[in-house]
Amino acid sequence: MNTFINIINTQLYKLHKINSTLIPMDKISINPNIYFSDKYTKITKFIEEQIKISKKEQENLILKCKEIETEIKIKSKNLNIKYLEVQEFTNLYLKYEYLCNENNKIKIMEKNLEKEIDLWISKIYILHNEIYQEEFVCPDKQISQNYLINIKKLHEQLKEEKSKKEKKRFEMIKIIKNLKKRLNKKDEISYTDKISIIEEKYYEYTTLCKHREEEIKNLKIQIIGKEDLLNKSISSGFKSEENLLFIPKPSENNIEENELFKPSIDEYTSKENQPNKILKDESANNKILSDDFTNNKILSDEYKVKEFSNSLSDEYIFYLKNRLLFLEEEYKRQLDEIYKNHANILKDLLILFGMKDEFYEKNDAGILNLKNRIKDLEEKKDTFLEINNLIEKRYNLLESMNEFEKIASDPKRLFKSSFQLNREEKFRKYAYPSLLKIEEEIRSKIEEYNKMYGEFIKNGEVYKNVIREEIEGRIINKTVFINKYDSPYKKKKLP
Repeated sequence: MNTFINIINTQLYKLHKINSTLIPMDKISINPNIYFSDKYTKITKFIEEQIKISKKEQENLILKCKEIETEIKIKSKNLNIKYLEVQEFTNLYLKYEYLCNENNKIKIMEKNLEKEIDLWISKIYILHNEIYQEEFVCPDKQISQNYLINIKKLHEQLKEEKSKKEKKRFEMIKIIKNLKKRLNKKDEISYTDKISIIEEKYYEYTTLCKHREEEIKNLKIQIIGKEDLLNKSISSGFKSEENLLFIPKPSENNIEENELFKPSIDEYTSKENQPNKILKDESANNKILSDDFTNNKILSDEYKVKEFSNSLSDEYIFYLKNRLLFLEEEYKRQLDEIYKNHANILKDLLILFGMKDEFYEKNDAGILNLKNRIKDLEEKKDTFLEINNLIEKRYNLLESMNEFEKIASDPKRLFKSSFQLNREEKFRKYAYPSLLKIEEEIRSKIEEYNKMYGEFIKNGEVYKNVIREEIEGRIINKTVFINKYDSPYKKKKLP
């Protein structure tokens, strides 16, 4: 470089020397540099132009180096590799070549990373399609280690979901088989079927079962009501079916609430095979079934309700409908007799309890009210009779004690035999504690009765008040008995 500058300087010196010899005589006093300034200006402009060109080239190269360096920094960060700061180079092209070389190395690493990312994405596509039966919408692909990590995490999540789905598959198939048995369906389902098919079958059967359970429940309620009116007992078979209204579900959460099933559920419910359609199709097939289910068989004593235990089949529903139809016809035929029998039973009970006659209409509601009233009185009849017997026993004892006091006041009794006198003495000792014991037992039984059935009423009066009034104010001990009233017990004597 110095040599080149020396050459320029030498040439400029020669030019100056030559120009010094070319000054006219009238200008000889002028400095050659000034006199020939136009020539020197041309030289200066040329050099400046060359400087500009070189400066522009330098700036472009610096910019390229900066761009490559920035790209390397970004890629290094994405690849999780350490970026080494580039040292200053005296030659920009040398720096540029170095940076290009480093960038190429990183591009190779990027390609390898992209291949790995593509591999995991392809795995995700397969898994997602197996689980949801729809294409996977991949998020914007980025060539970075973080993106690879997230893709791997997504793949693991899908694997877990698939595992859960597989578990659900076995659970649902087990449930479906049980529901098929209850519905008496013959269509086949396999563990190799797609999850979407199994889910569809599951929802079809659970929807149908819920509908049929509700239908059977309503039929049984009507049947039990009519059987109660007719005093028949076949409904006992219904009442023992505790698991009638139970449809098992896959473990943990209800499948409708499980996130894994949402895509297929939405797809299922958006199509025509919705619950209403399932029920409509099922209803269309629910026609008269077989001559085996005639009224004679339905009403036969040999025909057991337990044959259909936990069943939701067409045959069972058909049986229940025919059973209800028969009971309704029987009820219409026997209405007068049923009403009369129940009215007579109630009348006897009301007489027993000392109550007024009650009247009920001759219809379903009236007969049910009759039965409920009879049931209510029957429940407390035994306790009522027990208390009534104690009251009668007390009354008889009081009568005996009154008679004894009359005899004891007669002077002639002293002339009776010693045997008779001994009997009277024994009665005197026995009567007092026996009366107290009976009265205490009556109070205890009445209190128990009141807690269970309400106030104990006898002859239209609250009896606990009656017995309290009778006891208050009387004089009684082991030797003396003076009643508060003048033989009030005769007035209270039962018919």
